[in-house]
Amino acid sequence: MLELVAAAAPDTVYEAPVWISIAATAVGAIEGSLLALDEPDADVIGMAVLAACLGFGGGIVRDLLCGTLPPAALQDPAYLVTVILCTVGVWLAHHLIRRLGSLLYVLDALVLGLFGVVGAQQALLVGLPTVSAILLGAIVSVSGGILADLLSQRRPAIMQAGPPYATASLIGVIWYVLAVRELGVDANVAAAIAVGIVLVLRVLADRLGVTTPRADAVSGATLQRLRAAVTDRVAIRRPHDRPSTD
Repeated sequence: MLELVAAAAPDTVYEAPVWISIAATAVGAIEGSLLALDEPDADVIGMAVLAACLGFGGGIVRDLLCGTLPPAALQDPAYLVTVILCTVGVWLAHHLIRRLGSLLYVLDALVLGLFGVVGAQQALLVGLPTVSAILLGAIVSVSGGILADLLSQRRPAIMQAGPPYATASLIGVIWYVLAVRELGVDANVAAAIAVGIVLVLRVLADRLGVTTPRADAVSGATLQRLRAAVTDRVAIRRPHDRPSTD
């Protein structure tokens, strides 16, 4: 079925660059390994588990949602090899890596951008509508991080106020889907720009102190004022009752 969809669609939509998937797996595995180092009692196995969650957890969620079974991470040994190499590399060189203070922040932004593109690619491949492709890309971009946070007994970052996390990824995914499907931009170029957009947005938000609003940011008094303003506007626009002619 997927072959028929791909054959009937423009090539520019279905040119899914392999380097994106491998790069997303590698960056995610490195970030997961570094997160494990922050756990006081994590061992090498725990490091490998977190590396796998962030390395191909998003890809597995993508394949499950698209009905692509078994997932690509289980079919192609390149994904597992990438995770193992990155985990071992971080384990051996973590003292040197820790000196790069902003590395984890940059890796997090890259994971969001790369996995957002990976999710959108698969959605376009199976012929999902534009809105669905954007939604799938946004879900895939944060799913690996959610799995890693749950295993580490941390509250997922997407569930609390802070620097734009899913928002930055959503903007990058929107660009990628529209650029490839509507504008005919080369998939490699669109993917690189999408990752750059997410990275720039995260850096700017951090430098400018931009955070997502809290759910209770709007107080009850504010809602009452808004309700009163709407009521007054409706009353002004309502036509006056005409006097009786009797």
